[in-house]
Amino acid sequence: MVAHEYAHAEAAYRQGDSTAYMLGRLTLNPLKHIDPFMTVILPLFLWFQSHGAYTFGGAKPVPVNPRNYRHYVRGDVIVSLAGIAVNLVLFMIFTALFATVGTIAEAVPALSPTLEILQRMTFYGMWWNLVLAFFNLIPIPPLDGSHVFYHLLPPGAGIQYRQLQRFGFFPILLVSYLLPGVVQFFLWPAFQLMRLALGVVGPDSGFVVELEKFSGPLDLLLHLIKEDEVDITDLPIAKIADQFLSVIAELGLNQAADYLEMAARLLRIKAQMLLPRRLGDDEWEDPRAELVRRLLEYQQIRELVDWLGHAADARAERFGRGYEAPPPDAPPAPLQIDLNDLLAAAERVIALIPEPMLHRVVPRPLDVEGATARIQALLAERETFGWRDAVGGGPQAALVDVLSTFIALLELAKRSSLTLSQPEPFGPMVITRAIPREAA
Repeated sequence: MVAHEYAHAEAAYRQGDSTAYMLGRLTLNPLKHIDPFMTVILPLFLWFQSHGAYTFGGAKPVPVNPRNYRHYVRGDVIVSLAGIAVNLVLFMIFTALFATVGTIAEAVPALSPTLEILQRMTFYGMWWNLVLAFFNLIPIPPLDGSHVFYHLLPPGAGIQYRQLQRFGFFPILLVSYLLPGVVQFFLWPAFQLMRLALGVVGPDSGFVVELEKFSGPLDLLLHLIKEDEVDITDLPIAKIADQFLSVIAELGLNQAADYLEMAARLLRIKAQMLLPRRLGDDEWEDPRAELVRRLLEYQQIRELVDWLGHAADARAERFGRGYEAPPPDAPPAPLQIDLNDLLAAAERVIALIPEPMLHRVVPRPLDVEGATARIQALLAERETFGWRDAVGGGPQAALVDVLSTFIALLELAKRSSLTLSQPEPFGPMVITRAIPREAA
């Protein structure tokens, strides 16, 4: 159904309508095409209501706008038949896979149990794609066939016919439940195509026999012999033959050639055992000898296979599958060096050691008295001045001058000869002459 709905969206997009693309329906993601009622609730309800005899469901219809098609009639027909065409292509693909799996099963009998499941899946893929293709050809709205049938009607009748779309899936549900013969009529080509496909690929695709207990006729025969606890070299051929025929009938192996061949061999041996022998005929050969030889060989092979299987299981419990321990690291080579090499290496290391650097600290006396005299002279001349004026020397003032000026300012401020202020954060320092206080 996902491929069917995707084909509608892709065909509409190619015909000029991007409605499905804009709504995210141009995708193979199944979640985008699931309708909670039509895909889940309705099929389950009909299945349980009819006790497994009838069900119906569908995916979420792909929204399209036929007015956007470049050619209305041709676009509507192409979009309607696109899903059916994809189902028929998938039917042919699954038919080829069905034949391929059967051929592989014939070539590799050991893979038969697994390939039987795969072949059954391809069989259902063939059948359901045919059912979807021909069921959608029914000319009842809103199925795809109704869009094609609409364009075959006269304009007036076509408009009235399309009015059935407002009822949704109710008309087709009613027809399917009350008139199943109509649905069977449209599905008749699906049955014929399925029969034709199986007739074409069936003879060459092999027949996969699903067995849960026996892997071949000799295995079944050996099981019957062990079950009756008889001597394998002295078989009661009549009893074993009857049991073999009844078992293959119960297991439904009447179409498997190997089992039928063994059944015919047992019946032939049984008939030979009933024939009279001449007295004194020493050259008479027991007809069971060939079968006994084959059974003994198969028994030995089966015991060897069982022993190998048990050995593999025991080894799997002791060692990790496919793990191989890494080889150990090789020990380092012994160091070989003479005295001269050792001394040369020591000299190279000593040469890399840097020589110690000796620093001499020279004291620099501060000229606090000179700085004090300079500041007092400035105070006598001006009432306010800045830090640069107090330091003197401009930008090239030495560190000694800066420190001497700073200490002199602190000392004069302590004496109340001046005041220090800073109008704003990180602004320049302003030095102001202090106002002398009057005597009390």
